[in-house]
Amino acid sequence: MNSRKNTGWRAPSFLFAVAVMLSLTLCGCTQQPQEQNESEQAAAETNHTSNESLEESETPSSVFNTENSGASSTTGEGDTMNITVNGVNLTATLEDNVAADALASRLPFEVPMDNLYSREMCYHLQNELPTDSVANQGYEVGDIVYWPPRRSLVILYKQNGEHFSYQKLGHINEDLTGLFEGTGTTNVVFS
Repeated sequence: MNSRKNTGWRAPSFLFAVAVMLSLTLCGCTQQPQEQNESEQAAAETNHTSNESLEESETPSSVFNTENSGASSTTGEGDTMNITVNGVNLTATLEDNVAADALASRLPFEVPMDNLYSREMCYHLQNELPTDSVANQGYEVGDIVYWPPRRSLVILYKQNGEHFSYQKLGHINEDLTGLFEGTGTTNVVFS
């Protein structure tokens, strides 16, 4: 007579449940699409800590301070900004708001932007931008936004239907298809 219990089915069931939870976490399929979950925030922080020494030593100080660098202090309806990515020149139409004004006052600058979630290029500013019209909303491909909780300058290059709270800074006028897909950290020039 065998005194051991048959518990062999428990281990595969447990491993399956862990695998499903891990895959949902990694693909970003959560019940709270408006906010990053803790594991995504930790991953983003890990990705960005490797850029801290680059930010301080190789990026113009005008990106990080709130003083005017000599550029116009206000943007108007239809003002533009140039963006260069891997030798490709793009033009963005800026919004008429305080956050876009603050960004324009820091031009020109070059920053390493991380490719996050296969939909956005992101850079965490050391100093926050002022905001006056943060709203929970969807976005269009090509939008340039500021996400205040992480002081993030973001270029949205692929649509996934998500809504989140941000302040729109502008919109890139050209088609972004394929420009950022499959890239990692990429230097982007704003001028």
